[in-house]
Amino acid sequence: MKIRLNLLLLGILLISKLNGQYGFHIESGPVLFSIPSGNQNYQIKNAIHFSGGPAYWFRIKSRRIEFNPAILLDYMKSSNLTNALNLKETQLNLSIPIMLYPMDFGNDCNCPTFNKQGQFFKKGFHFIINPKLGYINQVFETDADPVKNNGILFSLGAGAGIDIGINKTWTFSPSFIFSKSFNDAFLLKDNRTIEEDLSLSRYQANLVLRFLWYQRKKRY
Repeated sequence: MKIRLNLLLLGILLISKLNGQYGFHIESGPVLFSIPSGNQNYQIKNAIHFSGGPAYWFRIKSRRIEFNPAILLDYMKSSNLTNALNLKETQLNLSIPIMLYPMDFGNDCNCPTFNKQGQFFKKGFHFIINPKLGYINQVFETDADPVKNNGILFSLGAGAGIDIGINKTWTFSPSFIFSKSFNDAFLLKDNRTIEEDLSLSRYQANLVLRFLWYQRKKRY
């Protein structure tokens, strides 16, 4: 625990020294769970999640590689389970989207007013790689007492987006990201006990909206 806290404090210190901008990140989409091997009756359906939180943007000076780490509070609920009444899940995530601009890779982005110069798609289109690490808490509601579970979840996503300069201060960036988890370890057995099974995975298809505020005196 002490090592994790020190790493978190170091990360906050490094980010505070960067020359970047503040923003807000929200996302939502369906969550699809794989069927674990040896447990064909296990099903979680009709799950959708919502998340949001503050973000911080910075970029590499001479290349269009940009970073937008965000701290997200996430909520998910599923009401169609084979072994419980429903599943409620909350997560606290550190999301680190990495944006790469293939058509403007070696130039100054001139954010956020590029769309007034006839270069909207060239300067705004980007690919995204999105690693995410979170602490997850689950509550399975059953016909008896609720069953609780928690753990650490890592996922990796990929997608694409477009930057839309609203004015000289604000940029709005919608994107689509498909992600997969790698260490889901949550199964609720029919006897209402938690079973860990690393063969379980979840897939998410997210619509992501990023809002970025630029200080007027700063140009990137």
